[in-house]
Amino acid sequence: MIFNSFTFLWMFPLIFAGYYLVCHFAKKKAWGRAGNILLLAVSYALYMQHRMDFALVLLGVTAITYLAALLIERKQAYGKKRYIIVSGALLALLPLIVFKYTGFICEVLTNLNGRGGRNA
Repeated sequence: MIFNSFTFLWMFPLIFAGYYLVCHFAKKKAWGRAGNILLLAVSYALYMQHRMDFALVLLGVTAITYLAALLIERKQAYGKKRYIIVSGALLALLPLIVFKYTGFICEVLTNLNGRGGRNA
């Protein structure tokens, strides 16, 4: 959804109001969790509206970041936290690299190999 679209213009206030209502009526301890679950569900719904199969990629990225956050919370040594943060971030960015930059990386490697490009 593009920020300057008509759909965003009417969906954002609805989502914002829903988040506010969920947080307002949830129990004091769980208001943040309830709001986050609502935002996650809305994110998946909007993502699946565009392409249903990419929701699996989003599910994988969500699982990776959630598990990394759980590991970070449990580890006491700072050295291990750094490795978990770096590996979690790299694994979360892997779909972006694969889907967005694979063509660019292949083109660069082909040009470095001397078998492609405009001069060939």
